[in-house]
Amino acid sequence: MIRVVKLSVIKSPGSIRTGLPDVFICDLFFVPAAKAMIRFAQKEFGITKFASSHVEQNRASGHVMEKCGLHFVRYGQFQKLDGTCKMRSMEYEGELDPQIV
Repeated sequence: MIRVVKLSVIKSPGSIRTGLPDVFICDLFFVPAAKAMIRFAQKEFGITKFASSHVEQNRASGHVMEKCGLHFVRYGQFQKLDGTCKMRSMEYEGELDPQIV
């Protein structure tokens, strides 16, 4: 049984060229996409607990997570599979009511 879902909204660098600040891009595109993923997981699988993380410097992704109802819980670390290029991450979790998202 699936109990927690790890969310990923992948944004490749330079994939959206609007001239708008990141916070507007997040609100227009990525927040609705992440909320749709959450609703799908809730409806199809009954999942209510979600977790996600981002590289500390990528504050726009943190904005998306907070808009979806997740809360910062701790710092972690990302690294490449070969152990190089370690980066600090920010980890978020939340138990979300299907009626709210």
